[in-house]
Amino acid sequence: MEIVDTIQNLNEYWGPPAQNWFDYFVDAQKLAQLLSKPGSQETVGRLAIQFAEQAATTQKEGEMMMTKGFPNEDVQFAERKAACLILCAMACFAYVEWDIEYLIDKYNEILSVRLLIDNILGLCRSSETPSDVQFAEYLFARWAMAVDRRFRLPPPPAKQTVNNPLLVPDLHLTKHENIRKMVVDTRTWFPQVVSSLEKFIGEAKDLSVPGVNCFLSPFLEKGSMSLGVGIVGMNVLCMWAPRPIFNLSTTLLSGADIASACRFELLRFHFANGSMDIAQELLKQITLPTSTSPLVVIDKRELNGYYLALNVPSTMPPMPLTVREFLPDQKLLTDDSSPFRRSRMWRLRAVNRTSGQLQVAYRSENSAKDVLEGRATSVRQRLLEKVVQQRFIKSLQRQISSVRDVVIRRRIDALLIFLCATVSGMREELLRCGWDTPSRLRSLASQAPKTATPSLSAQIVKRTSLLIESLEGESFHPQRVGTVNGLLL
Repeated sequence: MEIVDTIQNLNEYWGPPAQNWFDYFVDAQKLAQLLSKPGSQETVGRLAIQFAEQAATTQKEGEMMMTKGFPNEDVQFAERKAACLILCAMACFAYVEWDIEYLIDKYNEILSVRLLIDNILGLCRSSETPSDVQFAEYLFARWAMAVDRRFRLPPPPAKQTVNNPLLVPDLHLTKHENIRKMVVDTRTWFPQVVSSLEKFIGEAKDLSVPGVNCFLSPFLEKGSMSLGVGIVGMNVLCMWAPRPIFNLSTTLLSGADIASACRFELLRFHFANGSMDIAQELLKQITLPTSTSPLVVIDKRELNGYYLALNVPSTMPPMPLTVREFLPDQKLLTDDSSPFRRSRMWRLRAVNRTSGQLQVAYRSENSAKDVLEGRATSVRQRLLEKVVQQRFIKSLQRQISSVRDVVIRRRIDALLIFLCATVSGMREELLRCGWDTPSRLRSLASQAPKTATPSLSAQIVKRTSLLIESLEGESFHPQRVGTVNGLLL
């Protein structure tokens, strides 16, 4: 049983392991380089979640040390480590432009996003600048409304995942219960949240949004010094834990955009609660924001739906509500950006709705799509036909440039090597298309020759029969018969 568990826990080594929060925490310059370049939203969003979780764990360790009477140096080290982790988490949160909806939808870790909100509330409320408190109030209002929309309908009850929950804690049930408590606690703040949104609408003040350097620069300057206190001993290198500098790098959002975003949030809230008169009045006052920041963005399709539901004349141009017709033709075959090609269900439906050469082309394109998406199931059986092989290789060549993950590229190369060794004519077709390079296919990936060596017993019988036939033409000699018997034995 232990061997089976060990095999199941093994990961295929297709490349270096993915880097996590620790790699960037011990190397501050590496984190600074990542946050200075655009286009890393997915990686940075995952780091924000990890930093927030580690900060919460470190804070609990510090509280445990205080209750158990640990030395003051250990407690100080835990507090300053937690402060540095919070700065890293906030820097990553600022990199994704404080997009709460993105983090919840992308990683499905709403409890970890709550940790990010709690941390920014604690940092901003302790600031002496009113604009920082205003930003924390606005961000918490958007967070509360996001929680209300997602949990207005209660989720299904959690199922038990362990056999004996009395001895082994069920993490799935614990997470479900923590989410329920978080939703109940957040809804107790709804009267204050609604009042805050109405205040933003009435005042229409500009909002100062902290940038990445507000949190990253203090960590780069004092992070290593503050963490050295637990090693140096009485020689304290940094008297206090590093704190953010909110006026270092800020972005200003206009008061009109803030007011429109607040009206849109209240429109959602009152419409869901059945207050149609209030929702209708709010809808008439909404204007589209000029900024593209996620803090003030308004979904035009959703807004148009409210215009239709409340029977209010829309100031926006009409949006198409019709669904594109699914027509599996030659044009759709190579349209890699089409939703009908990205969905595996529509790809299979295209094969069922076509015939002849077009069906062969769709089968080949679907096999290439499955390989690029990491679902190379029964690909070998689908590539036995020569025509399918040719179209499959051309499709891979057309789309391989979009695959930038090194691990996925190596898996594709490994699959091609396997196909060269098991599918007749696959290697020759790859060579003809110019796919074979020293970094991709190896000379070992060639089909084995179809020659078989006769078994040892068949060789002995054949030689013995030949020897007996040669002795039959000669006179009888006992010595030769003994020789033959020795060979037979």
